[in-house]
Amino acid sequence: MRLRVLVVLAAFAASVFGYPAVAGSPSDELRIDWVSVGDPGNAPDNEVMLSDRTTGYGAVPYRYQIGKYDVTNVQYAGFLNAVASGSDPYLLFDPCMDSAQCYGLGSGIARSGSAGAYTYAAEAGRERRPVNYVNMYDAMRFANWMNNGQGSGDTETGAYTLRGGTPVPTNAFAIRRNAGAKVFLPSENEWYKAAYYDSNKQSYYNYPAGTDTPMKCGLPGPTPNTANCESVTGAANPANPGLPDGGWIYNYLTDVGAYTNSASPFGAFDMGGDVYQWTDDLTYTVTDQYSIGSHITPVLDTLGTIVGSPYTTGVGPCGILRGVDFGDSGEYNASNGRSCDYAVDKFETYGIRLARMPA
Repeated sequence: MRLRVLVVLAAFAASVFGYPAVAGSPSDELRIDWVSVGDPGNAPDNEVMLSDRTTGYGAVPYRYQIGKYDVTNVQYAGFLNAVASGSDPYLLFDPCMDSAQCYGLGSGIARSGSAGAYTYAAEAGRERRPVNYVNMYDAMRFANWMNNGQGSGDTETGAYTLRGGTPVPTNAFAIRRNAGAKVFLPSENEWYKAAYYDSNKQSYYNYPAGTDTPMKCGLPGPTPNTANCESVTGAANPANPGLPDGGWIYNYLTDVGAYTNSASPFGAFDMGGDVYQWTDDLTYTVTDQYSIGSHITPVLDTLGTIVGSPYTTGVGPCGILRGVDFGDSGEYNASNGRSCDYAVDKFETYGIRLARMPA
């Protein structure tokens, strides 16, 4: 059972701590490392999603690049320092990002100072962990800022046009990527291709580490085809008094790229494990946050032929997420594990990965 903590509030931005210069290093805090995704015009996958029985994902007719890692605390803190040190009208900072708050599930961004002079810093030892407690609109605003050159770059226009001047845009259900966008959230097809497609074999794998073998949940290290999932960090946490399944509140995020031999065929890390990642697709068809177990899918298909499809009667569009988080089962890493949630939701299990068009 997941503990999901929702707290929405305000504030911002960052100082940095020392560690080797990779994604999110203090000497290059806002540089994103990219991997290239080629073979434009590839065929879609024929895998059928367990959650809504849709299929045909992964086809992308152009070359693009995707973040080698999830966006880190130090990168997001730099964003906050740039755009929210005076005020935070879009609630880009969530108090739960601070690991001392909200059951300790925040990845680790602390705010200091007072209104008009806030500063934000990635907590020592947590600089390279993926930022969490972000919703789809936070992720789009970060992408806009990157698209617009960082610094004083606008958060409301660029890759996406967000109207209304409010945390939830007034055009929330109609946001689409703008033509000419340079940096953006990956679409579901872009994310899917980067995770599961092998351009050398021109075929798809079932899991995002270049294999059809189910991904194992384990602690960081060189073991291939492993990820931070199914509460393995909670089970290994010395503070855990012995709660079953690790105890949700004792789980923690691991550094990006810490599973050193579990990259996707294109070289992107953590596409399974740590945090779910927002895409920029909205859908009406996925009615549940999580995939429906394969053992009951045939029963539901049969029921659907009698009473009608249950997949087109949701309460409204929600944002597509891909991957899996630190506490849920590794089965969600499978290519047929399609998930979504309300785009406004900020949880400990949601993070950001960017994509861009090549220069």
